[in-house]
Amino acid sequence: VAHALALSRRASHRKTLLDVARDLGTITGVRAEWRSELLAALAHRDVPALVVWGDHDHILPFNHLEAALAALPGAESHVFANTGHMPQIERPDEFAAVVEDFLGRRTSPATQSPATQAGAELLPDPA
Repeated sequence: VAHALALSRRASHRKTLLDVARDLGTITGVRAEWRSELLAALAHRDVPALVVWGDHDHILPFNHLEAALAALPGAESHVFANTGHMPQIERPDEFAAVVEDFLGRRTSPATQSPATQAGAELLPDPA
């Protein structure tokens, strides 16, 4: 809560939050057309997806996870115990580990296409 309050004191944060709220939501929740467009765009792309949820999320309750996974059948999921709507803030170390694991399994040479592997060979060695 202290972190959220500190962010809310920044004018740029307030404007961004207001812009997002206007684009996404109504007084009764997320705009149906926004959700439909997002799910349709994701469903037609061959992009790995990781759906994360807090088991104590009061904004998008935990029981919505099942619908999210049904809409994105190839997605992986991770549930954060004793966590609300913002696992990235509430559990930053666990969140980072989950995302790093997910990305690591998608960027290893064994999971890359030949074209991606060839492109990676053109990049300078970071060492």
